[in-house]
Amino acid sequence: MATLEREWAEVAELWRTSLEQRRTVQQHLMEALAGKAVDVALVLLSPETYTRMVFDSDWSPERYERWVHDTVSAAAGI
Repeated sequence: MATLEREWAEVAELWRTSLEQRRTVQQHLMEALAGKAVDVALVLLSPETYTRMVFDSDWSPERYERWVHDTVSAAAGI
C-alpha cells in the first residue's frame, strides 16, 4: 500500500509540474501576443488613420468605428 501511495504522490507531483510548465508557456505566448496587439491598436486607433479613412476616403465616423471594432476583434481572435 505504501508503494501505491508513493506512486500516486509522484504522479500528483508530475501533474503539478506539467501544469506549471504549461502555464509558463501560455504566459509567454500571451505576453508576445499582447505586444503585437499594442502595435495593431496604435495603427488602427491613430488620428492619422482616422483622418485618412474619414476625411480622405469619405468614410462615415460610424463606418470607421465598425471597421476598427471588427478589425481589432479579428486580430484578437474574439
